[in-house]
Amino acid sequence: MQPFTRRRFLKLLGWAWALPTGMSLWQLAQFIGYRPPAADPTVIPLGTLPPLPAAIERARIYLQKDERGYFALDNVCTHLGCLVRPQPAGGFACRCHGSRFDAAGQVITGPAALPLPYLELRWDNAGQLIVDRAKKISSTFRLPPR
Repeated sequence: MQPFTRRRFLKLLGWAWALPTGMSLWQLAQFIGYRPPAADPTVIPLGTLPPLPAAIERARIYLQKDERGYFALDNVCTHLGCLVRPQPAGGFACRCHGSRFDAAGQVITGPAALPLPYLELRWDNAGQLIVDRAKKISSTFRLPPR
């Protein structure tokens, strides 16, 4: 085995630029080749319904049923878009900035100024419940059960 001389050390030091340069080029290639994620679907089939009321995270809704039928509240806070969570005492709370909403989605305390919107629900031909996140509806709308 050859001794580790000053000359060998300087040769290794001369190659020290290769690893950071390679990593930088790889990062640059990732940046240039960036593909934005696909847009979120607006029409979402809900599949098998859990016991209601239920937060359905993939659709970002809170699905509920009363004596008139089903309705869906948007789970996205109207302040800055954080997800609201149901509270044990009833209503919803935003963990990000402290907005609170009652069970009907109306603002109790801000900073949110607008209530949680109701989203359109409908049945498809196969009898599956569908939510359309792009269509806001009246808070009085209820989808009759099938």
